[in-house]
Amino acid sequence: MKNLSVISAPSTLGLKPSGVEELPRALKEQGLLERLGAIDAGTVVPGKYYYDRSIVYKTLNASGIIDYTLNLSYRVAKMIKEERFPLVLGGDCSITLGNMLGLRKAKFGKMGLIYIDGHADFYEPEKSPTGEIADMSLGFLTGRGPDALTSYEFYKPLVYDANTILFGYRDEEESKKDGSRDVRETQILSIDCDQIKSKGVNNLSDICLERLSNLSGFWIHLDVDVLDDKLMPAVDYRMPKGLSYTELGFVMKKLINSRKCLGMDVTIFNPKLDYKDKRIAKELTSFIVDVLS
Repeated sequence: MKNLSVISAPSTLGLKPSGVEELPRALKEQGLLERLGAIDAGTVVPGKYYYDRSIVYKTLNASGIIDYTLNLSYRVAKMIKEERFPLVLGGDCSITLGNMLGLRKAKFGKMGLIYIDGHADFYEPEKSPTGEIADMSLGFLTGRGPDALTSYEFYKPLVYDANTILFGYRDEEESKKDGSRDVRETQILSIDCDQIKSKGVNNLSDICLERLSNLSGFWIHLDVDVLDDKLMPAVDYRMPKGLSYTELGFVMKKLINSRKCLGMDVTIFNPKLDYKDKRIAKELTSFIVDVLS
């Protein structure tokens, strides 16, 4: 892919400072930019992490997330306006707020989102066991939550349910136990890991493309915990099972080749949990190069 720009977004404000902030460095050390022929579009530095849960918002780091969303959106919007494809390296899933805001500011028309994640990230703030906004990101993106965290520069929601796909999640039982709302009760197209295994990634990829076909453009959010735990154990919240690199690559290549994909982020890989030979960083880097080439 031509005109690739890599933005580093090493924010853990929506999670915890456990190591995911090292994701950009780890992938760059594997030669990601050179292998993609991409330019380095710099780093959006997050503010200080606070461990106290807000009495008002029921989350951690609400103010920091609001500021970071705005700051990241400026960088993303600039790249898209310059007709570049931003690849944003997180950080945690809350960076998707800034990415979608940047996309909305840069482009007119109906914009969509495919949220590829092992978790639905659809908790209400008061139901989240942790208060981490990464638990709530898809909810906030679709306008569910405190106004200060869901409405930015007159954009609310950042993406409409009808233009949104949740793909690959497998935490339904866990979130149900916590009393979280059910994403299936919305207009979001929700495709869980079991469906992908039973119906086949080819058929479901076509369904995703059909959902996005009437849009002017869309963003891909990739949380690497969608991958099988045996392939991607270097995440903070592990779950059994998941997708293979082949299954994930198939759907992502179809989406990117549609030419309506305007940007992508990668989140949650924790290099501190990698093996000594950095094999997970190497495999993930090769995967990203493959799907974007």
